[in-house]
Amino acid sequence: MLLSRIRESLELFESAIENRRLTQLILQRNKELKKLNDGLGEKVAEQTQRIREQHQELKQSFMETIKSFASLLELRHKDMGSHCQRVATVAKDLIGDMGLGEKESQDIFVAALLHDVGKIALPDDILRKDRDSLNKTELVNFARHTIMGQSFVYQINGFEEIGIIIRHHHEDYAGGGFPDGLVEKKIPLGSRVIRVADAFDHTTYRQGFPTVQSVNEAMAHLVQFMGMKYDPDVVRRFVEHDFAHRYIRRGESEVAAVRPGALQENMVVAADVYTKNGMFLLPKGAHLSSGMIKRLIKIDGIDPIENGVEIYRKEETRGVTHAAV
Repeated sequence: MLLSRIRESLELFESAIENRRLTQLILQRNKELKKLNDGLGEKVAEQTQRIREQHQELKQSFMETIKSFASLLELRHKDMGSHCQRVATVAKDLIGDMGLGEKESQDIFVAALLHDVGKIALPDDILRKDRDSLNKTELVNFARHTIMGQSFVYQINGFEEIGIIIRHHHEDYAGGGFPDGLVEKKIPLGSRVIRVADAFDHTTYRQGFPTVQSVNEAMAHLVQFMGMKYDPDVVRRFVEHDFAHRYIRRGESEVAAVRPGALQENMVVAADVYTKNGMFLLPKGAHLSSGMIKRLIKIDGIDPIENGVEIYRKEETRGVTHAAV
């Protein structure tokens, strides 16, 4: 009996020793597992950050590609590319505080850049004329450019909404526009925004350059036809935010030529920017962003901007009539 008790005690002791060893082993393994998990979390965070940076780079590259494509419009008609760039800049500012999602805002901006792409297929005699001077046959041909523009961009995967906005940017708010005669809110928001920015820019540049008189006439035109041709809410936003003032900047003493490498964000371009070989880069009135500056520096290294970029050194007296709406 004594020997039996001793054997049982020895077995219990060995079992306790083994349990203690296993417990220590488990604790050690848990520490190692926690260390691996912490390292994995850091790697996941690093990989996520890399993916975000790559996504941002792709997004920026995409927008630069679209802007470069829009500048090709100048090869078809001298003023078309700069007009589209100005309209896109105004449209982007108009929707800035509307609370739109990132994709919807981007679609409207891209549609504004490309809203006249369908005009590439129009005859020269139509492009050279003011719309009010077109005869009936020419007006029919002119009206086709919105549908053709939609057809062009539909060939790009993911541009379906952009194509719809381009198709309807000549619809009248009260009906009677083209190509489908849509009315009021049935017209896409982006189309209504571009309609206002497009009409204002065309009227302002009717003589080839903006003046206080042409800007005031453009403002008066928007107010006169709000609710008929133009969405009244968009016109009110245009007036209240004073988007017209950027078109009126005068005085040679207020302008300075700056090399691309010395440009800073929020500077305002005082004249259309071209390279030595005539490539259009930016329109007058553009507010420089970091992306624009990087693009200018990159292109300047290949096709120099010989005389630099003309920018306004300080804000000048606006002199624009503010219409009551």
